[in-house]
Amino acid sequence: MHILIADDHALIIDGFVTVIKNHDASIGCYRATNKLELFETLESNHVDILFQDVMFGKNDARDFVKEIKEKYPELKIIIVSTLEDKQTVETLLKQGVNGYLVKSDSSNEIISALTAVSEGKTFISNNLKRQGTSSLKKNTIILTSREKEVLALILQEKTTKQIADKVCLSEKTVESHRANLFIKFGVKNLAGLVKQAILEGFL
Repeated sequence: MHILIADDHALIIDGFVTVIKNHDASIGCYRATNKLELFETLESNHVDILFQDVMFGKNDARDFVKEIKEKYPELKIIIVSTLEDKQTVETLLKQGVNGYLVKSDSSNEIISALTAVSEGKTFISNNLKRQGTSSLKKNTIILTSREKEVLALILQEKTTKQIADKVCLSEKTVESHRANLFIKFGVKNLAGLVKQAILEGFL
Protein backbone atom coordinates (compact mmCIF):
# COMPACT_ATOMS: atom_id res chain seq x y z
CA MET A 1 0.00 0.00 0.00
CA HIS A 2 1.16 3.53 -0.79
CA ILE A 3 -0.20 6.64 0.85
CA LEU A 4 0.34 10.35 0.27
CA ILE A 5 0.17 12.93 3.05
CA ALA A 6 -0.59 16.41 1.70
CA ASP A 7 -0.16 19.16 4.27
CA ASP A 8 1.72 22.46 4.18
CA HIS A 9 3.27 21.77 7.60
CA ALA A 10 6.20 19.35 7.58
CA LEU A 11 5.70 18.50 11.26
CA ILE A 12 2.16 17.26 10.54
CA ILE A 13 3.47 15.06 7.74
CA ASP A 14 6.26 13.71 9.96
CA GLY A 15 3.71 12.84 12.63
CA PHE A 16 1.51 10.96 10.17
CA VAL A 17 4.44 9.05 8.70
CA THR A 18 5.58 8.00 12.18
CA VAL A 19 2.12 6.79 13.20
CA ILE A 20 1.59 4.90 9.95
CA LYS A 21 5.05 3.33 9.88
CA ASN A 22 4.66 2.20 13.50
CA HIS A 23 1.41 0.55 12.46
CA ASP A 24 2.82 -1.11 9.34
CA ALA A 25 6.41 -0.51 8.23
CA SER A 26 5.67 -1.89 4.76
CA ILE A 27 3.39 1.04 3.85
CA GLY A 28 5.05 3.46 1.46
CA CYS A 29 4.64 7.14 2.32
CA TYR A 30 4.83 10.07 -0.10
CA ARG A 31 4.76 13.72 0.92
CA ALA A 32 3.37 16.90 -0.63
CA THR A 33 3.56 20.36 0.91
CA ASN A 34 1.78 22.24 -1.88
CA LYS A 35 -0.72 21.65 -4.68
CA LEU A 36 1.94 21.34 -7.38
CA GLU A 37 3.77 18.62 -5.44
CA LEU A 38 0.45 16.90 -4.78
CA PHE A 39 -0.53 16.65 -8.45
CA GLU A 40 2.99 15.72 -9.55
CA THR A 41 3.14 12.90 -6.99
CA LEU A 42 -0.25 11.55 -8.03
CA GLU A 43 0.79 11.72 -11.67
CA SER A 44 4.12 9.96 -11.15
CA ASN A 45 3.24 7.32 -8.55
CA HIS A 46 0.54 4.82 -7.67
CA VAL A 47 -1.19 6.10 -4.54
CA ASP A 48 -3.89 4.14 -2.73
CA ILE A 49 -4.87 6.63 -0.04
CA LEU A 50 -4.45 10.40 0.15
CA PHE A 51 -4.54 12.23 3.49
CA GLN A 52 -5.45 15.76 2.43
CA ASP A 53 -5.42 18.98 4.43
CA VAL A 54 -8.25 21.38 3.53
CA MET A 55 -6.50 24.74 3.94
CA PHE A 56 -3.49 23.63 1.94
CA GLY A 57 -1.12 26.59 1.85
CA LYS A 58 -2.60 29.10 -0.60
CA ASN A 59 -5.10 26.53 -1.87
CA ASP A 60 -8.41 25.20 -0.59
CA ALA A 61 -8.92 21.46 -1.14
CA ARG A 62 -12.63 22.07 -1.68
CA ASP A 63 -11.63 23.59 -5.02
CA PHE A 64 -9.77 20.55 -6.36
CA VAL A 65 -10.84 17.37 -4.52
CA LYS A 66 -13.52 16.57 -7.06
CA GLU A 67 -10.99 16.97 -9.89
CA ILE A 68 -8.70 14.45 -8.18
CA LYS A 69 -11.55 11.98 -7.66
CA GLU A 70 -12.52 12.20 -11.32
CA LYS A 71 -8.95 11.71 -12.52
CA TYR A 72 -8.13 8.95 -10.02
CA PRO A 73 -11.46 7.21 -9.25
CA GLU A 74 -9.81 4.37 -7.32
CA LEU A 75 -7.95 6.75 -5.00
CA LYS A 76 -9.31 6.96 -1.46
CA ILE A 77 -9.20 10.43 0.10
CA ILE A 78 -9.21 11.13 3.83
CA ILE A 79 -9.52 14.77 4.81
CA VAL A 80 -7.42 15.98 7.73
CA SER A 81 -8.32 19.46 8.96
CA THR A 82 -8.89 21.84 11.83
CA LEU A 83 -12.23 22.69 10.19
CA GLU A 84 -15.09 20.91 11.94
CA ASP A 85 -18.12 22.86 10.74
CA LYS A 86 -20.96 20.89 9.19
CA GLN A 87 -20.92 22.74 5.88
CA THR A 88 -17.23 22.00 5.22
CA VAL A 89 -17.59 18.33 6.13
CA GLU A 90 -20.78 17.99 4.10
CA THR A 91 -19.28 19.71 1.05
CA LEU A 92 -16.26 17.40 0.99
CA LEU A 93 -18.32 14.25 1.52
CA LYS A 94 -20.50 15.28 -1.40
CA GLN A 95 -17.39 15.73 -3.50
CA GLY A 96 -16.55 12.09 -2.89
CA VAL A 97 -14.03 11.95 -0.04
CA ASN A 98 -13.89 8.67 1.86
CA GLY A 99 -13.07 9.91 5.33
CA TYR A 100 -12.75 12.96 7.53
CA LEU A 101 -10.32 13.44 10.43
CA VAL A 102 -9.81 16.53 12.56
CA LYS A 103 -6.31 17.45 13.68
CA SER A 104 -7.29 17.14 17.32
CA ASP A 105 -7.96 13.40 16.84
CA SER A 106 -5.71 10.81 18.45
CA SER A 107 -3.18 8.80 16.46
CA ASN A 108 -5.46 5.78 16.85
CA GLU A 109 -8.05 7.58 14.71
CA ILE A 110 -5.52 7.82 11.87
CA ILE A 111 -5.12 4.05 11.82
CA SER A 112 -8.87 3.52 12.17
CA ALA A 113 -9.46 5.80 9.19
CA LEU A 114 -6.75 4.06 7.17
CA THR A 115 -8.25 0.65 7.90
CA ALA A 116 -11.84 1.70 7.23
CA VAL A 117 -11.28 3.31 3.83
CA SER A 118 -9.02 0.42 2.80
CA GLU A 119 -12.04 -1.82 3.35
CA GLY A 120 -14.26 0.43 1.23
CA LYS A 121 -15.99 2.11 4.18
CA THR A 122 -16.53 5.80 4.92
CA PHE A 123 -14.81 7.01 8.07
CA ILE A 124 -15.93 9.97 10.17
CA SER A 125 -13.93 11.24 13.14
CA ASN A 126 -15.41 10.39 16.53
CA ASN A 127 -15.17 14.09 17.39
CA LEU A 128 -17.45 14.86 14.44
CA LYS A 129 -19.81 12.03 15.33
CA ARG A 130 -20.31 13.56 18.73
CA GLN A 131 -21.34 16.77 16.96
CA GLY A 132 -23.93 14.86 14.95
CA THR A 133 -21.98 14.99 11.68
CA SER A 134 -22.11 11.22 11.21
CA SER A 135 -25.60 11.52 9.75
CA LEU A 136 -24.33 13.50 6.77
CA LYS A 137 -25.09 11.90 3.46
CA LYS A 138 -23.93 12.26 -0.12
CA ASN A 139 -25.65 14.65 -2.51
CA THR A 140 -29.42 14.70 -1.90
CA ILE A 141 -30.34 17.18 -4.65
CA ILE A 142 -31.77 15.13 -7.50
CA LEU A 143 -31.47 16.64 -10.97
CA THR A 144 -32.75 15.40 -14.28
CA SER A 145 -30.19 14.75 -17.01
CA ARG A 146 -31.30 17.93 -18.79
CA GLU A 147 -31.02 19.99 -15.60
CA LYS A 148 -27.50 18.65 -15.08
CA GLU A 149 -26.65 19.63 -18.63
CA VAL A 150 -28.03 23.15 -18.21
CA LEU A 151 -26.33 23.55 -14.82
CA ALA A 152 -22.97 22.49 -16.24
CA LEU A 153 -23.25 25.16 -18.93
CA ILE A 154 -24.32 27.79 -16.38
CA LEU A 155 -21.21 26.94 -14.37
CA GLN A 156 -19.22 27.53 -17.56
CA GLU A 157 -20.72 31.07 -17.60
CA LYS A 158 -22.70 30.46 -20.79
CA THR A 159 -25.60 32.82 -21.60
CA THR A 160 -29.18 31.62 -21.96
CA LYS A 161 -28.90 31.87 -25.76
CA GLN A 162 -25.61 29.95 -25.80
CA ILE A 163 -27.12 27.23 -23.62
CA ALA A 164 -30.21 27.03 -25.83
CA ASP A 165 -28.06 26.65 -28.95
CA LYS A 166 -25.84 24.06 -27.27
CA VAL A 167 -28.63 21.78 -26.05
CA CYS A 168 -31.02 22.46 -28.93
CA LEU A 169 -33.80 23.96 -26.81
CA SER A 170 -35.66 27.25 -26.90
CA GLU A 171 -34.47 30.04 -24.64
CA LYS A 172 -37.82 29.86 -22.83
CA THR A 173 -37.28 26.18 -22.02
CA VAL A 174 -33.76 26.91 -20.77
CA GLU A 175 -35.17 29.63 -18.52
CA SER A 176 -37.69 27.08 -17.20
CA HIS A 177 -34.89 24.63 -16.36
CA ARG A 178 -32.97 27.45 -14.67
CA ALA A 179 -36.04 28.33 -12.58
CA ASN A 180 -36.30 24.68 -11.50
CA LEU A 181 -32.62 24.72 -10.52
CA PHE A 182 -33.23 27.83 -8.38
CA ILE A 183 -36.01 25.97 -6.57
CA LYS A 184 -34.04 22.75 -6.05
CA PHE A 185 -30.97 24.57 -4.74
CA GLY A 186 -33.03 27.01 -2.69
CA VAL A 187 -31.51 30.14 -4.27
CA LYS A 188 -32.85 33.32 -5.88
CA ASN A 189 -30.26 34.23 -8.52
CA LEU A 190 -27.43 32.89 -10.67
CA ALA A 191 -24.72 33.91 -8.22
CA GLY A 192 -26.46 31.95 -5.48
CA LEU A 193 -26.94 28.98 -7.79
CA VAL A 194 -23.26 28.85 -8.73
CA LYS A 195 -22.15 29.14 -5.11
CA GLN A 196 -24.58 26.46 -3.89
CA ALA A 197 -23.79 24.12 -6.78
CA ILE A 198 -20.10 24.28 -5.86
CA LEU A 199 -20.86 23.59 -2.19
CA GLU A 200 -23.06 20.67 -3.18
CA GLY A 201 -20.25 19.18 -5.27
CA PHE A 202 -21.70 19.75 -8.75
CA LEU A 203 -18.61 21.56 -10.05
